[in-house]
Amino acid sequence: MIDYPTLAGDHALMRRLLPDNRQAALIHLESASGDDVPRLLAEAFQRWRGPESAGLRRGFHARAGHLLRRRGLALPPLADYERMLAQEKGAREMTTLMEARLQEWHDNAIAQGVRQGVRQGLRQGIRQGVQQGQADLLRRLVERRFDGETARRLSALLDGADADRLIEVGDWIVECGSGDELLERLRQASGLA
Repeated sequence: MIDYPTLAGDHALMRRLLPDNRQAALIHLESASGDDVPRLLAEAFQRWRGPESAGLRRGFHARAGHLLRRRGLALPPLADYERMLAQEKGAREMTTLMEARLQEWHDNAIAQGVRQGVRQGLRQGIRQGVQQGQADLLRRLVERRFDGETARRLSALLDGADADRLIEVGDWIVECGSGDELLERLRQASGLA
């Protein structure tokens, strides 16, 4: 077993390893911060650019993708890196392009999260508005059927009632013979009796 964090922290040992040492490149990648991953991956692609190293590049890309996913980021597809390599892009150009792509994806993810939050908030607000309108309608019906004092007392008992409770109260307004009977039924159903 290799202890990556310990080896990565041993800067003297890491300097003695050959620059084309695959294990050293993997240790650097494993111990990198999220910001360094695109640069290290681009350097690995530049170092092992031949067709004989396609499997190695695929492995480095998969590992880098896993490291970034743990941080909530997505790595651009392997094909993007391979395309830049075929176009003879240098490690610096690859890194810059990949960092820009990561930032764009990160910004898009944030924007998507904000949009989802707004939609959820709107749905919740609409639901609360509908329930408030139903409660107001029930108060008006109670005031007309019984009296203003019963409607005022009902208002306090309906505060925060869910949609099912409001439907029940609507039925009870029709069924109950007096305001006191309605309020008593609501208290019992709410566990306030």
